[in-house]
Amino acid sequence: MRAVVTNLWSKLRVENGRVFSRVVVETTRPAPWRVTASGRDRIAMRIDGGVALACGVVPVHDGLLEEVRVTAEQGAEVELSLDHPAHHYLHDEEGVPHRIVVDIDRESLAHVLSGRRIVLAPGHGGGHPGYSGPVNLLEKDVVLAIAADLGRLLSEAGAGVLYTRRTDSGVPWSQRVALAGAGDLYISLHAGAGRSGCATGYPPGSPSSLELARLVLEKLAVKTHLAGGGTYEAPHLADLGPVPAVEVQAVTITDWVEEGLLRSPTFRSKVAQGVFNGLVSYLWRRHGDAARGKPAALIFGKRPPEANTLSGVIPVRTHLVTEGDDLFELVERYTKDVAEPGDVVVLAESMVAITQGRAVPQQSVRPGPLATFLSRFPAKDGSLATPHAMQLAIEEAGAPRVLLGAAAAAVGRPFGRRGDFYRVAGRHLALIDDVAGTMWPYEKHIILGPRDPDRLAGQLKERLGVDVVVVDVNDIRCVDILGASSGVDRRRVSRALLSNPLGNDDQQTPLAVIKGAAVIGRARPVW
Repeated sequence: MRAVVTNLWSKLRVENGRVFSRVVVETTRPAPWRVTASGRDRIAMRIDGGVALACGVVPVHDGLLEEVRVTAEQGAEVELSLDHPAHHYLHDEEGVPHRIVVDIDRESLAHVLSGRRIVLAPGHGGGHPGYSGPVNLLEKDVVLAIAADLGRLLSEAGAGVLYTRRTDSGVPWSQRVALAGAGDLYISLHAGAGRSGCATGYPPGSPSSLELARLVLEKLAVKTHLAGGGTYEAPHLADLGPVPAVEVQAVTITDWVEEGLLRSPTFRSKVAQGVFNGLVSYLWRRHGDAARGKPAALIFGKRPPEANTLSGVIPVRTHLVTEGDDLFELVERYTKDVAEPGDVVVLAESMVAITQGRAVPQQSVRPGPLATFLSRFPAKDGSLATPHAMQLAIEEAGAPRVLLGAAAAAVGRPFGRRGDFYRVAGRHLALIDDVAGTMWPYEKHIILGPRDPDRLAGQLKERLGVDVVVVDVNDIRCVDILGASSGVDRRRVSRALLSNPLGNDDQQTPLAVIKGAAVIGRARPVW
């Protein structure tokens, strides 16, 4: 079988105090590759004889690496687009899957951030909560969490970070103004009422602040997939003096959907990353050319490979799955060159549900009084913490069962029991993903659990000739097998999926193949 590019992903990596943007290209087997281009803003490589299952653009937007483009014209070709010039290094990692790794040194960001003092000002605090969401989130709490994420990104890149507050405390405006004088940039973080989407404010008559506001808005909208509400004059920021300043309205917390988004730590980290990207672009435009020792893009060589842990699980990147896709054709297309007899094909439950038409726009749900009342009791980050999701749970299971489940949860809570609601109301209700748990472009949808997963897995096995499972996996080592074809060893499948190789957000890997006969090194089995 030929080498197939099954997946491509990126993350930030810290190694001995240095930070890299890492890009990993995963293939079914080793294949010869070569660098075809290396310039100030791009890196390109070709995998000779390889084929890519999912071509197109993979967005990254991490402040240095903008995107990765995958094509399949003459073999599989991978092109990385950079925002700023940087050194990069390449190496192979043997294993299943085989990996080609590109590490891009983020030292170039330190050239514009090192030594600069950034004042982060999360709005409100203490007895001033700011706006509140329709359910129960408070503006003062979510902006404090965003500030912590943003401060970490800035510190890792070499900037000095000054906070107006790091706890739930009130800070007078006079103190914020005084602290602004000690900084080089001032970033005020809010999530207040207004038009849906993100917006940025700037002090009138400050061209540098207007440029900063425009760049932050641009990068924030791209990273979060939210509509940009434009820039606006914020006269009170003029009190800060000559320091460039921006007021970031990340989302509108008073909006049902956007409050739901703010429940997700992943979304809040995207907000922080978007603001960071805008700050970096502003500083690079202002100071990049004068940055001492600014590196040009350069292939430095192959870094020593790391020890690749035994996996045997091959995540498969797909196109963006929609309800218009035929699930059987989709799975066959993406596994025919990867799965072999003895393997197990793994499907994420949300992908299955979407193709079954079970992604419901939140705005189409009309919560009743019972749903509104019951949604007050789940945890803030729970899947049924909004009236809309609770209403769908009532429609799925019926009001009597949901009421019995709520009563069981209320009785068990004083004794530290958890999960009684779902034990009584129905396990399938635990599969409902509210807007905080969904991916773009379904961030305004509530996704219900899949229908008949056991039957579906059996039908797919007949078509593919390999075993199939439908699973719900999370990042806390919890694997729930919802459906499986005959012959599946559920215990082994659960063990293989503990690291959660599936990703329904930017990863776009809603299916995977567990290699039944893969061996690495000393011929140790996958299991």
